[in-house]
Amino acid sequence: ELFADSEEDLIRFFGQIKTQVIRQLNIEFPLVEKKRSDLILECRTEKGPAAVHMEFQSTNDNDIPYRMLRYAADIKQKYNLPVYQILIYFGDREMNMADGLSFHFNAQNYLDYRFRTVDLGGITAEEIKKTGNYTLYALLPLTDREKRKQKGESFLRECAEEIARTPLSFEEKQKALLRAEIFAGLLYEEQVIEMIFREVENMLDLEQSAGYR
Repeated sequence: ELFADSEEDLIRFFGQIKTQVIRQLNIEFPLVEKKRSDLILECRTEKGPAAVHMEFQSTNDNDIPYRMLRYAADIKQKYNLPVYQILIYFGDREMNMADGLSFHFNAQNYLDYRFRTVDLGGITAEEIKKTGNYTLYALLPLTDREKRKQKGESFLRECAEEIARTPLSFEEKQKALLRAEIFAGLLYEEQVIEMIFREVENMLDLEQSAGYR
């Protein structure tokens, strides 16, 4: 829901593939641990029609490959589309999950299953900024794991100020800051988030007021 109007931007960045979103697919899969997958979209891609499944994960989980495989099977069964899966990890620790499952018993009984994985903490803030896509700036607080640990709350302040400096409209900056604040809640203490984002918002308000004079 945070990126309800920006799915194509997310797929292009995380999946490295151009798409045109047709519709969001029903994502209730009661057989899969009574869990809702995060985002499944019917898309036209440069490789043909597909169901693009993006799953967001905050902790390392050895069961992820099994869960992703069950999702893929359920999506294929329900919609009969090729399934392109992207696991986006934004945890505090380095990602160490497998990106698939395989076994080979004989020529008729084998499995070679893979999905794309992205460790958001392994992406630098500069990589996000170089895209020129300001929609992605809301993800800045989750990037650059090493720099984030070294700089602490000053890194979060830099992220918020970077959003405030974009050429977006006042309303779009507010929306991006709100998204970034929500994502920051996954890694930072509430008091730190509140202090930094209120300061940056006050700065924005002052700039907006000065512009009307």
